[in-house]
Amino acid sequence: MTTSDFYAYRKDYLSKEMPARLFRREEISFIGEDFYQIGEAKVQVNPFVSSQLDKFIGLTQEQALIIRKASGESGIRDFRNYLAAANSISKPVKLALIGDPETKRVVSAVPIKDQMITAETFFDFAEMFMDKNGYLPKEFERSGTYGNGLTIYMDSVNPMVKQIAPDEDFMTDSLYMRWNQGEVEIGNYFVRLVCVNGQIQKIATPSARTNSLEPTQIGRILNLPSQGNLLESSFESFRRKALTAIDTRASMGELKYVSKLLDAYGVDEQTAEVISPYRRDLQAYADSGHDISHSRAHEVMSSRNVWDLYNDLTRFATHNGIWEKEDNRRGGLKAAAVTFLGRERDIRKYVDIF
Repeated sequence: MTTSDFYAYRKDYLSKEMPARLFRREEISFIGEDFYQIGEAKVQVNPFVSSQLDKFIGLTQEQALIIRKASGESGIRDFRNYLAAANSISKPVKLALIGDPETKRVVSAVPIKDQMITAETFFDFAEMFMDKNGYLPKEFERSGTYGNGLTIYMDSVNPMVKQIAPDEDFMTDSLYMRWNQGEVEIGNYFVRLVCVNGQIQKIATPSARTNSLEPTQIGRILNLPSQGNLLESSFESFRRKALTAIDTRASMGELKYVSKLLDAYGVDEQTAEVISPYRRDLQAYADSGHDISHSRAHEVMSSRNVWDLYNDLTRFATHNGIWEKEDNRRGGLKAAAVTFLGRERDIRKYVDIF
């Protein structure tokens, strides 16, 4: 992708951006069903926005449960908006509500700590970041509605490649930059060269995210790539997880975990079974006379190696032809895959001299 492509995408995105407006907690109240009083207007919202509003004004509700119960095309859109709106703000003072001018409905809600970060400001910052640090835009992902969240993947003009094992080479210094109205976050984007699978890993430092793009606030995040030790230690963490996975069989519990993860992302059962054959392996155990109960699933080996399972997951997230190229479920699943990779393994290969 060239700089001209970046400018063209920016122009197109901003032309389609939906309007957003800030509200304080005292300006929002629940009326009943899916209606809320927001400022002076009575507004009908979707399940995702309802869960965000309830959380903001203090009502108890299981947000993830509501999102995952959603189905159909509107449910997928809400889930993509849920992914885009997630940020690290624990006690927001305001909420940015994004409205669809055509349907006259609120389609997303984003927690805000101080000031709202506009899409235009984000594009300006992204350009500044790439110019300063020697990066070029690679591709974009967005949420279900324009103006609710965007991720830019970027490659270094002088890419660094490291090997974690034979035939396991990774480009290690690519980055992602994710935006919503409340936060900008930068993290690692590792690319496995043999299959060009992408994987997302958060950088464990407060300087990798910011709630403001005011000139006085952007210094730390703007200079993040110059902290070479930070990026190297981040890849070293990933390398250790990968080496364990290469030498480890997945348990039935881990297959089930991945199957449920794919279901949460709207992947059909047949496709999910190819990636994580939990039902097939479960049937194989049943046919051999073994009852694999829930309590034993983490103690029973599956047919899959953890590393192979992980790479099939990232391959689907990166290359599947089911989702649109810009669908931010791709990035969400890449990040979820790395989270799975970093879990304590159920089954370890032990040294045994007896």
